[in-house]
Amino acid sequence: MSYDLLIKNGTVVNHAGETQADIAVENGRIAAIGKIDDSAAETIDATGLHILPGASIPRSTSASPAASTRRIWRAAAVLRSWAV
Repeated sequence: MSYDLLIKNGTVVNHAGETQADIAVENGRIAAIGKIDDSAAETIDATGLHILPGASIPRSTSASPAASTRRIWRAAAVLRSWAV
């Protein structure tokens, strides 16, 4: 299967604790969590980063944040509504 977005190697933090996992997103929704070997249109390497589903996204006062920051914000926006 191919996904729209794949966030690889992140530390997912939720009410159950922390776990190393990949997160696949399809059509704006979480499609899979765990070890994912499938492809995606876009992949974000989250090695060394924590993914906090449901956390608030801070606003930037910068007119043009770096492309990598925009990708992370977009991924965070997708994950913000995910509840475990």
